[in-house]
Amino acid sequence: MMLVYLDASVWIKRYVLEEGSRRVQEWFRRGPVVATSPLALIEVMATLVRKARSGELSGDDRDTLLDAVEKDYARFAVVPLPSGVVDESRYVARYYGLRGADTIHLAAARWIAGEAVFKDAPVGLVTSDRELADVAESTGMNVFDPTRDALPSP
Repeated sequence: MMLVYLDASVWIKRYVLEEGSRRVQEWFRRGPVVATSPLALIEVMATLVRKARSGELSGDDRDTLLDAVEKDYARFAVVPLPSGVVDESRYVARYYGLRGADTIHLAAARWIAGEAVFKDAPVGLVTSDRELADVAESTGMNVFDPTRDALPSP
């Protein structure tokens, strides 16, 4: 069984129809073991609110989806942003030059992979962000993009 770190670019596909959404929805039905950070929660919630503000979602749909996001988040393994993740983020920023949020997502996924409790379990990153995926792959991380790849079996 693989633990996967889920970034916001894929998590949002659970609630909003985009390329790769059907694959993400099916994957969630199979019950993957998912980790994410508070940053992803904030990004997904903000995206839903912005979509409602622009008229892409009704206020009722927004509220229903925000509740669903909170429910999912409560089931996920939450990667806090302790000093280890901050230190890893500084390293990633210095050597890879990703955008700020992507830097934190990669650092959090790498931090999980380095934690003793996960040493014997593979850790993957699920993202639809091509730049983040390329950098993560260059570090040796397993990367899955639902717009291109089958997602890992739960």
